[in-house]
Amino acid sequence: MQSRRKGERKRVWQGWLFGLLPFGLAIYYMQFGAYLSNIVAAALTGSLQWYCVNGLMMGREKISPMKKHRALFLTVLAYTVCEHLTWIASCIWWEASLDNPYIWTDFLLTMTFPPLLLCLRQKREGEKVINENQ
Repeated sequence: MQSRRKGERKRVWQGWLFGLLPFGLAIYYMQFGAYLSNIVAAALTGSLQWYCVNGLMMGREKISPMKKHRALFLTVLAYTVCEHLTWIASCIWWEASLDNPYIWTDFLLTMTFPPLLLCLRQKREGEKVINENQ
């Protein structure tokens, strides 16, 4: 087992797996058109997923600054997964009825916003306390 030098970041391979997943989906979406927007969306969601998975994996260590951001990472990861489900549903199903999975995945996507706002509020209050103590 290799020992890490002080201050060196741990490398996590799971982040690359989740970070590259949107690019495979972007290739699938490109058959429906809009090449540039698919590439930009894949880059943004891929970077979000990569950062969240890396933060969750590094947060498993006993002393890690990433440990306190676990709820934020999980919420953003849930948002990106719901976003991909919504994109896939909009590519396959075209009818406007309650049987359409797009309506339900869009509802799930909307339900990720309140927890995201709560996590961001907790993070902001934590930063405010730290700034006041300095």
